Amino acid sequence: GGAAGSSLMKSRTFLAFLTTQDMALFHTLVYLATYWSPYDLVYRTMSTPKHPVRLLCVGADALDGITTLCGAVDKGLKAYPDNWLLPVITGVLMCNTGSVVRWADQRCRGRTAQTFLSAPGSGVSRGVAMSLAYYLFGRVFWGGRHRNAALVALCWLVTAVELAEDVLDVDAFEHVHKPGLALLQLLRRHFHLGPQPLGDKTCS
Repeated sequence: GGAAGSSLMKSRTFLAFLTTQDMALFHTLVYLATYWSPYDLVYRTMSTPKHPVRLLCVGADALDGITTLCGAVDKGLKAYPDNWLLPVITGVLMCNTGSVVRWADQRCRGRTAQTFLSAPGSGVSRGVAMSLAYYLFGRVFWGGRHRNAALVALCWLVTAVELAEDVLDVDAFEHVHKPGLALLQLLRRHFHLGPQPLGDKTCS
């Protein structure tokens, strides 16, 4: 999702990142390993909870995700330094591009699906939290002098959190997201904001 999100932010197509030779080769090898390995070994290994190889990949994916997000925030601020809302939008987009791809896949199969815009999940809270943490501690506070230290600390923290989530089978941001979402849904129903959920009789 992160690579596709970066391409989208650069006004390119979702799959534009595959034009880079090493990225195209890497993704091809991953596809072959996942779907064509002997006895389905790779898929079964990656699907086994707490397997060391799976945890190694989860950690690498977490590190790749947070560094990509921070790089996208830096790139956005360089192009539009006065847009203080851009880092948050960047974080939300980077953490939810995968949901858009899954939505498109489900729609192509004739199934109903929703994106994070109509059904925001904890990925929204995750994107907001990570982008704000980097923006404030890496770019705003102390004039950005401690940007590198903030980036390293955030990389360690995010990697540790996502590893713990995978081991414990929990969503660390769900406890933050659920109360906020419940409050917004209450306000929507009470003040009749936007389209009401199907089956809601309060507006009739």
